[in-house]
Amino acid sequence: MIITQNECVGCGACVGSCPQKCIVLKRNEKGFYMPSIDEANCVSCKGCQRVCPANQRLQGESWEDGTYYAVWATSATERFEGSSGGMFGMLAERILSAGGVVFGAAYSNDLKSVVQTSTDLVSLADLKKSKYVESYTGSIFQEVKEALESERQVLYCGTACQIDGLKNYLKKDYGNLFLCDFLCHGVPASGLFEKYITNLESKYGKAKSVDFRSKAYGWKSYCSKVEFESGKTYLKTRFQDPYLRLFFENAVLREACYSCKRLNDSTADITLGDFWRVQDVKEIPDTNEGISLVGVHTPKGRDMMNEIIQSKQCYAKQLQKSAYQYAYTRSTSKPQRRAELLQQINEVDDVFSLPVTTKTRIKGWIYWLRAVEQKRAIKKLGGHEK
Repeated sequence: MIITQNECVGCGACVGSCPQKCIVLKRNEKGFYMPSIDEANCVSCKGCQRVCPANQRLQGESWEDGTYYAVWATSATERFEGSSGGMFGMLAERILSAGGVVFGAAYSNDLKSVVQTSTDLVSLADLKKSKYVESYTGSIFQEVKEALESERQVLYCGTACQIDGLKNYLKKDYGNLFLCDFLCHGVPASGLFEKYITNLESKYGKAKSVDFRSKAYGWKSYCSKVEFESGKTYLKTRFQDPYLRLFFENAVLREACYSCKRLNDSTADITLGDFWRVQDVKEIPDTNEGISLVGVHTPKGRDMMNEIIQSKQCYAKQLQKSAYQYAYTRSTSKPQRRAELLQQINEVDDVFSLPVTTKTRIKGWIYWLRAVEQKRAIKKLGGHEK
C-alpha cells in the first residue's frame, strides 16, 4: 500500500523504525517519495506511527528566543564553495577535525537525484551547497545512530522535518549529536529533478556537476549551472531556468510544505540561511560573495558558534530582530492551480517545453541584466570568482 497522506514529509523515519523491514520509500505518481508498506509482512506494531513527525510533532525553541548572526568566512574560497557565507563548511570542519562524521545531502552518482549520505562515503564538498530537491534518506537514520553509539561526534544537516523524524527515531538525546537545519522554502519532487537533468543531457551530453546556487553572477542572483562531460556548460538565472522558475513559483513542492511551521520552533541547534538584509546593516561589507544568517537555539549551538567565532575563521555580527525577522514572517503559499500545474508537468516529456508567459520572459531578461551588472561590480571590488 502506498501511503499518500498530505502530511507526509518523506523523512524515512518509518523505514528505519520498522522491525520487519517492510517499509521502503518509493516515488508516487507525482514524483514525490512516499512510504510503501509490504502489508504481507506488516505485524501492525504501529512503530512507524510513533516516529512519524506528522503524528508526533516535537516542540522546539521559538525563533524569537534565538540569537542571530550575520556570518561570512574569512576565506574567500570557503565563501565561494558555500551557498551563502560558508557557515556549513565551518561547522562541518570542526566535527571532522575531532574525528567525527557529517551527514547531509549529496547528488547521486548519476546526478539525477539527491541522497542523504555522510563524509564516510563522500567528500565534504559533495555535501556543501543547497540542493533544491527532496532527498532520499534510505537507511541514513540507522547510520546516524550507529555513529552516535560508537561515540563519534556527529553533525546532521537536513530540513526541519527530517530533523524531527531523526529525533523521533533516536528516542533520546545524544550529547555528541549536533543538529543543523536551514531556512527551507520547500522541496520539489525528485521525479521532476530527474526529468530536468535527463532533458539537459539529451541536449548537452552526460552531466558531470550540478549547482543550483552558482555564484557565476554573484551570490544575490539565483543561478543554475550544470557542467557536462562534453565540455559544455548550461548557465541560466532564476526566471530563465524552468526548474528554478517552478521552484520559486511554489508549483512543485510537497503538499506538506505549504502548511509547514517547523522553523518557527526549530528542534535543531542551529539554523542556517541567507542574510538578504545585508544592505541594511552598515557594518557588513556588501560584496555579493555571500553572507550567512545563523540562528542559534540551544546551549550546544551557542558553544559551537562561540568556538567558530573565537577561531577567527569568520566575521560575525550579532543582529537585532528587525534585521532577521523577515526570514520568519514570510510563508510558502500554495498556487491555486497547483494540481493542474503538477499534472501538466508530469505529462510533458521535456520541462523546457512548458509554456512561459510574456511577463515571466520580461522578468527573466531584467533579472539577467541585473545579474550581469552585479558580476561586473564584483570584479571591480576584486571579489573571488570562478
